[in-house]
Parts: sequence; structure tokens; C-alpha cells
Amino acid sequence: MKTFLVAISFLFCTTNSNAQVLISLIFGDELNTGNIEFGLDGGLNWTQINGIENADYLMGWNLGFYFDIKLSDPWMINTGVVVKGNMGAEGIPVYSLNDPELDNLFVDGSVTRKLNYFSVPIMIKYKFENNIYVKAGV
Repeated sequence: MKTFLVAISFLFCTTNSNAQVLISLIFGDELNTGNIEFGLDGGLNWTQINGIENADYLMGWNLGFYFDIKLSDPWMINTGVVVKGNMGAEGIPVYSLNDPELDNLFVDGSVTRKLNYFSVPIMIKYKFENNIYVKAGV
């Protein structure tokens, strides 16, 4: 049920700060404690599919939430869910559709492949004294 409420709150929020406030109101102090920190992640990414020649990068976005579980200063476990949209490549050359009529129609076209998925990263995070982080994991 909590997962459903978090997902619904993401849909109705317009900015990261408003979403964080809304989620904090729903769950209270259960999310952020002395050893666990909750937050929202977001950004832009440029992706390409390996093995496809002459393809251009596709610009996309990512949005999700994270949990930092403190082990001992300065080490943390970083996990969460990152929803990604419009990953893939564009400008891919047209390939044969095994239909001469369709092949003639698309001869001057191009293909865009979009992959929509989410990831659940599990990483170890190290915090330097100047608040810069380094993460590694799967």
C-alpha cells in the first residue's frame, strides 16, 4: 500500500521539492531517521544502443527516489527506484521489412527505438568531507 501511495504522489507532483514535502506529510518521520535518508533523484541522460551503427544519441529523463542507509561515517548503502523514460537511440537507418512496397515507402526514413524501464540500483556510497560523493555498485 505504501508503494502505491508513493507512486500516486509522484504522478500528482509538479516539482521535486513539492513531492518531497507531500511524501513527508504522508509518511511523516518514518522515512528520514538518524540512519536512513530519503530523497528524490532526477536528471537528463543521453543514450545510445550498442551495436547499432550510424545511430544518434536519444535524449531522455530519469526520475525516482533513493534511500541512503548509513553504515558508518563516511560509508552508506544507496538504493531506491529510478524510473527512466525514452532510453534508446534515434536516426537508425531503415532496415528491410521483407515487403517491397513497404521498403519503398520507408527508403528515405529513419527509425527511433525507445526503451522504457526502471532500475533498482544497489550501491555503496562514500562521502568526502566536502560533501562530494562517489558511488559504485549494480
